Amino acid sequence: MTQSTAEATYLLISCATCGETIQKSVSWLIAKDNMTCKGCSSFIDLKNAETFFLISEAAKHCARMDAELSKRA
Repeated sequence: MTQSTAEATYLLISCATCGETIQKSVSWLIAKDNMTCKGCSSFIDLKNAETFFLISEAAKHCARMDAELSKRA
């Protein structure tokens, strides 16, 4: 089974507290409201305006890529 573009595309999310970066797939991020930093255990809100915009824009681009790729198949 082929992965969707959102499953194969990863974003780096930075912890505002310690600066640790966490790499997660767009599909994982779009499905979650928050996550915990592995470096300092701080709460990372994935639905704040800036982070949500980044994730949702990436998801839109992934969906467009999948639509184009399915036309060519």
